[in-house]
Amino acid sequence: MTDTVKSYAGRPAQLEAYLDLCQSIEKNIDRRMAANRFNLSILTALGAIAGLVLSSEVDLDTAIKAKSLSTVAFAALFVCLSWIFQVLRFREVSRVKHEVAIELETRLDLEKVNLEDVKFRKSSLIVEQTISEMLLPLLIMGVLIWNLLF
Repeated sequence: MTDTVKSYAGRPAQLEAYLDLCQSIEKNIDRRMAANRFNLSILTALGAIAGLVLSSEVDLDTAIKAKSLSTVAFAALFVCLSWIFQVLRFREVSRVKHEVAIELETRLDLEKVNLEDVKFRKSSLIVEQTISEMLLPLLIMGVLIWNLLF
């Protein structure tokens, strides 16, 4: 790394911007994972509440149980929808940051391989992560909607 920094001594501002951008990309990934953990925790708590309501340990009227379960289901749907929008927003931020990073790599000549290949790999990784992150909230939403309708 020190050889790379020495060879770019004439362009410290661009190199500094590139290094800051790399840190920003990592922070974005950390925030994305923290948001996923938070949403999963909220959905787990809502599942526990639904289990408590359905439990035979709690004697509730059938109408109260139905209203309580509907409320929990709608809250879970809201959390799932907000989770999907968060994932899509993080995806867009990641896409833009990776595009800027590739542009800076081009200007600094940091990448010695085909830049189109790098761009394709980075963008496909973002898409794969987004799809895998959206599977759980979409699955939960499907189950909730199915149970609410039928």
